[in-house]
Amino acid sequence: MTTEFETLLSRAIVGDTKERKAFADYCRSNERYILALEWYRRLADAGDAEAQYHAALLYHDGKGCPLANTGKAIELLTRSAQSGYQPAARKLAEITGVAHDEPSNDDTPPDPDQKGPLTFRDVAFKPTDDGSFCAEIVSNEDFTNYNAAYDTGYPAAADQEAQDPSYDYDRGHYANIALTIHEPDAEDDPYARLKGLIGLSDLKTQLETIKAGIQFQARRADAGLATTTSSNHFVFVGNPGTGKTEVARVLGRILKESKLLSRGHVVEVDRSDLIAGWIGHTALKTEAVLERAIGGVLFIDEAYSLAQGSGYDFGDEALTTILKFIEDRRTDLIVVMAGIPTQMDALLASNPGLSSRFRHKITFPDFSPDELCQIFDKFCRDNDFILHGDTWPALRTLFREAHKYITPDLGNARFARNAFEAAIENMARRVIRNDDPDLKTLYFSDIPAFADLKTGKPRSSAKLLV
Repeated sequence: MTTEFETLLSRAIVGDTKERKAFADYCRSNERYILALEWYRRLADAGDAEAQYHAALLYHDGKGCPLANTGKAIELLTRSAQSGYQPAARKLAEITGVAHDEPSNDDTPPDPDQKGPLTFRDVAFKPTDDGSFCAEIVSNEDFTNYNAAYDTGYPAAADQEAQDPSYDYDRGHYANIALTIHEPDAEDDPYARLKGLIGLSDLKTQLETIKAGIQFQARRADAGLATTTSSNHFVFVGNPGTGKTEVARVLGRILKESKLLSRGHVVEVDRSDLIAGWIGHTALKTEAVLERAIGGVLFIDEAYSLAQGSGYDFGDEALTTILKFIEDRRTDLIVVMAGIPTQMDALLASNPGLSSRFRHKITFPDFSPDELCQIFDKFCRDNDFILHGDTWPALRTLFREAHKYITPDLGNARFARNAFEAAIENMARRVIRNDDPDLKTLYFSDIPAFADLKTGKPRSSAKLLV
C-alpha cells in the first residue's frame, strides 16, 4: 500500500511548485528536516519567497544541516523580505536587531553615544583594522570544527563534500555524479554487432520483435492513424558474464536508429550510484541519474539489491522514484534492470508495479562449452593471436570441466577471458624462455589447466552438461 510520504514524494518529483511545497511542508511537520530543507532550497533557488523563509528557519535552527548557519539564514530572509514576504521581514529584524520601519511621533533627537541596532553588515561582514569592512562571512573555523566534531557529532561543513562528493552542497542537488556512460559509435552497425554475439538466439528473436513493433507504430503515425505508447523497459536475467551489459549497449544504438531514443547512450549504474547516505536524498540522487539517462538507456546492474533490506530501506525509495519517473515520462528513456535469475524473480515479486512496467523479460542462458570455445577464439582474433590446431582438444576439455562448477561463481564469458589471459601469460614465458620468433600462435602447452582457474563448488549431477 502506498504511504502518504510516497504519494507526496511522487507528486513532488514530477509536479509543480504547489506539489513540491506540499511535500516540503509535510517533511517539515514530520521532522524530516534534511529532506524538507532540500526541497525548500530547490524552491528558494527558483525565487519562491515562502520557501526562502522556511529554508532560512531551518538553517537558523540547524535542522536538516550539520550546523546552524545564521549567515545563510539571513541571506535567504533578506531575499524573501525583498520580495515582500512579511514573515521573513519580521524574522530578519528579530535575528539582526533591525526594527521595522514603523511611523513614530517621537521627536527626541538620537543619543550619539547610544549604539543603534545591528545591521546586516554588522552580522555578515568582518571589520578590518582601519574600520572598513571586507566581504568575508564572520566565522571561527576552530570553534566550528570543535562543535562539529565534539558537540554535534556531525562533520564540519568543509568535510561534507568528502562524505558524498556527488552532492553539490551549494546548489542542493546531485549534479556531480560520476557515472559510466557508453556513447554509441556512429560508424558501428548495431545489427551486425548483435549478430556477431555468440549464442543468445532467443534474445535476438525478441529484439527483432520489439524492433518490428516500434517500426509498426511509426508507420501508423505516418499514415495518420492512432498509435499506442507501450512500455519498452526491460528485465535482463542471467548469470554473470552472459552478455547483459554488452546487449544493453547494442540496444541503445538499435533504439536510436528506430527513433525511439534521441541519443542512444547507455548510463551504467548499480545500487551505489542510486543510493544516498541521508533519508530522502536517495530520491533526489536517483532522479538526477534518470535525468542523465534521458535520450538513452539506464542500465541498472544487480538491480535486485534495491529490494534487499529490512524495515525502511533506501532501495525502496530508489525503486519508487524510478517507477514514478518512467510512468510520467513514457518516451525517450529506456530502463533495463539486470541481475541473476533467482534474485531478479524475487525483485519482480516484491513490487507489482515492476512487472507491469517492465514488460520485456530477456533471459541470458549460460554459455555451453562449445560457445565458450568460440568466445576464447574470438578473444584471440580480436587481439591478433592465432590458435594452433592442437589447442582445440585442450580448450574443449577445459570448458567441459568448467561446466561442472556453479556458473555464477565461474563467470561464463569472464571465465573464458581469464583462461585467455592465463594462456597469454603461459605463451609469454615459453616465447621468452625459448627465444621463439613466433609471437602470434598459441599452442596446446599454453592452454591453462582447469585447476589453476577453478572458482566455485561442484554442481549437482543433475546440472552437469555432457
